[in-house]
Amino acid sequence: MAYRMQPNGNMAIPVEPSNEGVLAEPRDAGGAPAQGAYGAYQQGGYENGGVGARCDPCCPRPCCPWYGAVAGLVMDRSAPRRVWTTYENNNNSNQLMSTADADSDWEGGAEFRLGRYFACHRWAVELGYWSIGNFTASDSQTHANQLSSPLQFNDLEFAVGDPVSDYFDSAAEHRIARENELHNVEVNIIQGPLACGHCARWSHRMLVGVRYFKFDENLTFATLDQGGTWGANGGLDEVYMRDRVKNDLVGVQIGCLFERQLGCRMRFFLTPKFGVYGNHIEHSFDLRRGDGTAAAPSAFSGVNGSYPVQSTTGVVSLLSEANLGLQYRIGCHWTLFGGYRVMVLTNTGLADDQIPQYIVDIPEIRNIDTDSSLVLQGAFFGVGYQF
Repeated sequence: MAYRMQPNGNMAIPVEPSNEGVLAEPRDAGGAPAQGAYGAYQQGGYENGGVGARCDPCCPRPCCPWYGAVAGLVMDRSAPRRVWTTYENNNNSNQLMSTADADSDWEGGAEFRLGRYFACHRWAVELGYWSIGNFTASDSQTHANQLSSPLQFNDLEFAVGDPVSDYFDSAAEHRIARENELHNVEVNIIQGPLACGHCARWSHRMLVGVRYFKFDENLTFATLDQGGTWGANGGLDEVYMRDRVKNDLVGVQIGCLFERQLGCRMRFFLTPKFGVYGNHIEHSFDLRRGDGTAAAPSAFSGVNGSYPVQSTTGVVSLLSEANLGLQYRIGCHWTLFGGYRVMVLTNTGLADDQIPQYIVDIPEIRNIDTDSSLVLQGAFFGVGYQF
């Protein structure tokens, strides 16, 4: 409060302070700060985390350098290559089942992210992990005329006089089953918000990081001999061909986060990423009777080796990913988000590609086929918190 003395020297008269010369904070018609006004009151207040700090829905809170997010995922994988396994006995034209019939459906998973801003929010380090629950699928076939397989099990036996082909041809039932497992871990350095303070319509941020990606596929083709029952007779009436491939990728990636403000609480985002990875592939191919007895090439087959056939190889794979969606800030700390994700992985070992026409061809089985690509796509939705 200021005072002014009266001319006659009596007590001073209080004078109300004047707002003249003080820059008023711009406001819109509803009395809220105008969209372009955020930068005006960040200095000494919000920007420095002072007592008078306000909540800018466009920007992260500077007094809260940590942030995290939890999300749910629903994803699907590209259809596997079709390898025919079953036809009506003595009727080759009536193909009944293939490995593509065990095509896994949509599967749920979870994603977790934890990050920290540094250098006055100009940069952030972020750790992310997501996984999909095992993709599983199966199919089976029976026929009044019994079943046979176009796959050739000739020159294989469990013992002399016990050929493997007798179990797969003129069989009572064929079954196939598939299981996929996915894990993703990445650490990224991300450029901080460029549009902070003025809710710019378009902005972009860069990122660079490392990623570990795992894709594990297990494919089983089983047969039941005539007159047998699954799980009975000590497993002597059933045979299992198991084909498992593991892809373990480690590499570096770069990316960019494009953002578009839709008002000052809603934001559209698009995040493309691209990386080069070393892919270590392990393959195991086994052929066993239900009692655990492994098949072996017959003495006159001329093939050396035994089951399981195990091999490894290394290739360079490319992994591309794109995420697009919407984010809505519901408070100074909380955000909701959701969107769509697609990933493309090249030079991948897939189980269907490893099945040879002649199952006795152990040298061919050892040679891992890596010419295929894998596509993953689906939705994500979650909540973020800054603290």
